[in-house]
Amino acid sequence: MANLHIRHEEIRRNTNTRAGPLSPCHLICWYAQRWKIELFQKVLKSGCRVEAARLRIAERLIKLIALFCILSWRIFWTTMVARTVPCAPTKAVLTETEVILLDRTVRDRLSTPVAATLPHYLMKIACLGGYRARDPPPGIIVMWRGWSRLTDMMLGADAMQQICG
Repeated sequence: MANLHIRHEEIRRNTNTRAGPLSPCHLICWYAQRWKIELFQKVLKSGCRVEAARLRIAERLIKLIALFCILSWRIFWTTMVARTVPCAPTKAVLTETEVILLDRTVRDRLSTPVAATLPHYLMKIACLGGYRARDPPPGIIVMWRGWSRLTDMMLGADAMQQICG
């Protein structure tokens, strides 16, 4: 990496971190994580539509945002895991029922034998959200739609199991 000449005053002015013990390279690595924060916020705003909540009591709004943060984090985390850890086990993210539902609703291509890895099942979730296999890797919003449909299917499967036994 090129030798960076950044004055401590500039770092102190542009961040809320003390510049003394941290090198400029360290701060740049932190700044590189900004895109991930933007993606998380995109799920929170566009997927959960947190801004559309019309709650008037602050306590209720705080609880709703906390719940939406958990949902947004799961969608964001699973999308990033599929990209960074291709050999991750499916049980790390999905329940057995979710795997069964995905196998029954989203068919595998016959031409390509596929191992049952986490990225494989997350691609199935993306297909539920409208992802087409010829596109680049699925984005956060497509994953949100897929998780939303899978959640609806899970609720339906639970209801049928209670009725039918």
